[in-house]
Amino acid sequence: MAQQNQKTVNHHEAPVLHTKFEYLYRDAGNWKQYLEVVVRGTLTENQVSDIFRACRDEGYFIPGDVGFPETRFEHVSLEEDHIWFELTGIEPTMEEVSDGRTAEDVFRLFVSTRWNEAAAMERLLEICDDDDDEASEDCSSAY
Repeated sequence: MAQQNQKTVNHHEAPVLHTKFEYLYRDAGNWKQYLEVVVRGTLTENQVSDIFRACRDEGYFIPGDVGFPETRFEHVSLEEDHIWFELTGIEPTMEEVSDGRTAEDVFRLFVSTRWNEAAAMERLLEICDDDDDEASEDCSSAY
């Protein structure tokens, strides 16, 4: 009797790991807005270290410069608000991807970016201009 070829199907595939970037916005009143972005793939420990070194003071960055959301609070004031966000963690995760880029793509952006403070300030001023009258007064008083 001839032996039949049988393929073994592994229903327990290895989990796919992604990378989660955790960061926060902290205003002058120490109010915090926590944010995260999950990208495809993983990074090495050296790449994670390089990303933190690429940040200002090894942790502060401008999310818009690397394509991350810059979510602050509903009420924006130049007396309380600024352009810098704090990178608090980079870790492997099995969470769903929230940004279609790869970890390698984001790594390259972080290590090659010169933080564009002028453009970030323009975005902040646009938020002030779009806010209500009270906030607009706060924004104009800070010039």
